[in-house]
Amino acid sequence: MPSKVRRGSGTGAHGNAQPGEVDTIDTPIVGVDGVTNKEPISGGRIAETDDELKNRYELSLSASGSPTMNGIRSEVLGVEGVLTATVIENLSLDKQNGRPGRSFETYVLGGDDEDVARAIFKRRAAGVQAYGETMVDIEDDAGNIVPVGLTRAKKVNIHVEMVLKTNNEFPDDGKKRIITEIVRHIGGTDYDGNEYVGLQTGEDVYFMPLVNIIFQSVPGIENVPRLKIGKDINNTEEMNTIEISPTEVAITDYEKVDIS
Repeated sequence: MPSKVRRGSGTGAHGNAQPGEVDTIDTPIVGVDGVTNKEPISGGRIAETDDELKNRYELSLSASGSPTMNGIRSEVLGVEGVLTATVIENLSLDKQNGRPGRSFETYVLGGDDEDVARAIFKRRAAGVQAYGETMVDIEDDAGNIVPVGLTRAKKVNIHVEMVLKTNNEFPDDGKKRIITEIVRHIGGTDYDGNEYVGLQTGEDVYFMPLVNIIFQSVPGIENVPRLKIGKDINNTEEMNTIEISPTEVAITDYEKVDIS
C-alpha cells in the first residue's frame, strides 16, 4: 500500500526533521515494521550561491596574483557578469590551433570586454601573449599600451523533452519547478528571469543527471516514460550525451525544456 512520507519544509538545515517527524518507511524492508527519529536531524545547508562558489574557488588557489592558468581563470570569474571561463595555453614556440607560440587564450561567457581584459592583464605572466579573437588595449603602470586578447565561448543550445507519469502528490507548480532545476543544472534563464551559471566551459551534458534532477525536484512522479536531449529541437535523442568542446558552453532556458 502506498504511504505518504512527511518531509522537511525547506532545504538545507531549515528543512531538517524534528523528533518524531520521520515516521514512514519510503522503501519497504522485510522485517522492519516502523521507523522514527528520537533526535532531530542535523546537518545540511542551503544551496551555495554563485558568489560563494567564486570566492571558494579563489581561496583554493596557491597564491594571490598567481600568473597560472587557474589564476587567470579565477580572476576572470570574479568579473561582474561573467558566468564561465576557461584558459587554454600553447607552451610551444610554434603556432597550434590558431594560437601563437608562447600564448594563452581565455574563453569567457558574460562580462564586459574591457573588464575581462583587465582581469587577464592583472594575472598574465610577462612575455606571454594573451591571444584572442577580441583585442583590448590596456595601459600598464609605465603608460605602455598592451593588447590583451579574449575569445567569447560559443553557446550550445540544449533542448530537453520529457513525458512524466504523475500521481495526486504532484504539485500544481511541479512542471515549473522541474524546468527551473534543469535550467539551474545546465545553465541559463528561468521563468522569473534568474540566470544560472550551470555547467562550465567544456563540460558535457549527460542524460542520467537529468533523470535524478527530475525525481528530486518534486514529489508525485511515478515514472519518466520519455526523456530526450539534443542541440536541435527537431533532433533530440534518448540516453544521449551531448559533447561540449573546451571552447563551448552548454546553455538552455525555460522555453527549451518541454514537459508533457
